[in-house]
Amino acid sequence: MIYKEDWEEAQERFKAWWKGEIIDRVCIAVTAPRRKPIRDIKPLPIPPEIAKLGSNHWYTWALNPEYCANRAEINFANTYYGGEALPYQLASFGPDMSAAYLGVEPRFGENTTWFRNPVIDDWHNLPDFKYNPDNKWWQITRNLVNVLGEKGKDKFFVGTGCDMLSGLDTLVSLRGASRLLFDLVDHPEEVKGLTDKVTKLQIQWFEELYQITQNFQKGSVSWLGLWSEGRTYPVQCDFAHMLSPRMFEEFVLPFIGEFCQYLNNSIYHLDGKGQIAHLDMLLDIKELDGIQWSVPVVPPDPPHDDPIWYPYFKRIQKKGKLLYIGAKPENVERLISDLAPEGLYISTSCESEEEAKELLNKAKLWTERRLRKGKYGE
Repeated sequence: MIYKEDWEEAQERFKAWWKGEIIDRVCIAVTAPRRKPIRDIKPLPIPPEIAKLGSNHWYTWALNPEYCANRAEINFANTYYGGEALPYQLASFGPDMSAAYLGVEPRFGENTTWFRNPVIDDWHNLPDFKYNPDNKWWQITRNLVNVLGEKGKDKFFVGTGCDMLSGLDTLVSLRGASRLLFDLVDHPEEVKGLTDKVTKLQIQWFEELYQITQNFQKGSVSWLGLWSEGRTYPVQCDFAHMLSPRMFEEFVLPFIGEFCQYLNNSIYHLDGKGQIAHLDMLLDIKELDGIQWSVPVVPPDPPHDDPIWYPYFKRIQKKGKLLYIGAKPENVERLISDLAPEGLYISTSCESEEEAKELLNKAKLWTERRLRKGKYGE
């Protein structure tokens, strides 16, 4: 792979990680600016429609995928992907495009997408939600996957389906968060019935995009940068931070399990402190491989890698689940020293290629030292 010279080695570490095993060090993805671009890529002229809109809008990918792919390659050429870090580009237009495939027109902003016009007004008179191969946004998505796949073959990975496997989150875009909260009490069976329908549609969409990518690459990559030789994606329900454990068990848990059964490798995106109340139920899902720790979402709470969260990290590991943590480089040694290295994945970035390589070398030594203490340091 052009932008990932040690891909074969990283691939073996990913395979071991999904099994909860370790080769010679913890899985660690570290990116940094390259000293020198790995190859020279001539930038394409900025199309007028993108110059007018601004290049940070998700919508630019729909306007001109060839131009955006060129920008992505320039970034890949100038980035060092150390350890298990991967060059990948998401074929996505922002969070929860499932709603767009079901008829809600997205609104694009700087690095995000919103759905402000819900289409459910009456649970007894629902729109005909179904797979529509002619849906405008579905056609745009398929085209983007093909364009990126052709340009990325043997150079970078294509990731698909941003926030696609989210079930109840899609209902938020179809109905509105406030009204949906009342619906859980007033129309529970209707909510569960539609969530089941959306879940099956999301699996169908994901599978179709996955099959397209297999014409250009082996396996799949999610927005977390995790590679699997089969189907992988972060399962999530961000809406769950507003739910009680009882409601989570009733309205979310069954569909999380369905997604996990479909995927070859799964990880749950634990988004926000409100979801900690659901952690034990998630850990009891047999088919769920791991947890991506995304607590907290915003300050003033301590960052993701703070020791205050260590009791939860250890709870996750002792249940035999994988653990994904985003961390500052200066905190990597502490994480490796205090947690079980098997099944641990750390994502970080450094200011220079030299610093990144030094961190990887140290991570191997820290892992060796940690392994001598036993699995849980007990």
